[in-house]
Parts: sequence; C-alpha cells; structure tokens
Amino acid sequence: MMLEARVKTNQPGFSIKMTGLGIEIRVKSAPQDGKANTEIVKELRRLTGKDARILSGLKSKKKVIEIAGINGQELEALYESCH
Repeated sequence: MMLEARVKTNQPGFSIKMTGLGIEIRVKSAPQDGKANTEIVKELRRLTGKDARILSGLKSKKKVIEIAGINGQELEALYESCH
C-alpha cells in the first residue's frame, strides 16, 4: 500500500497522525544526511513487521511511502497505536 505523508522533523518522538490535511509523520531526527528518512523506514518496519520504503520525496517534507503487504485495517491499527 502506498501512503502520501507530510513529515515534521526534530520532534520529541516518532508518531503518525491523521490530520485534516492527511497523514502526518513526526520524527526525532533532523532532516540531514537522510537521518529522518532512515528513521521513518526503520520505525514503520518495526511497527508493521513489513517492508517499507520511501518511493519519492527523499529531500522533501512530502513523501510517498510504500508498506508492502499492509491492508487498510492494519493501517488503521497503525494510526491508532502511534499517537
């Protein structure tokens, strides 16, 4: 499943929220040397147990992320567990 998300860096912790504008991912890491991107992929893999990767937006706050083999119900559970 592919997700479009807006990323906020330098936050107190990792979280995923649904907002009026869509999916928002907050990460602790700074947006330098790919650290924030690495944190996103690592945390999504940890939380879902599935492969995750950033398809586009490696240098942008707006990203398209793919989580392999996740369905809508699992995605909803992910949102609920991360805020």
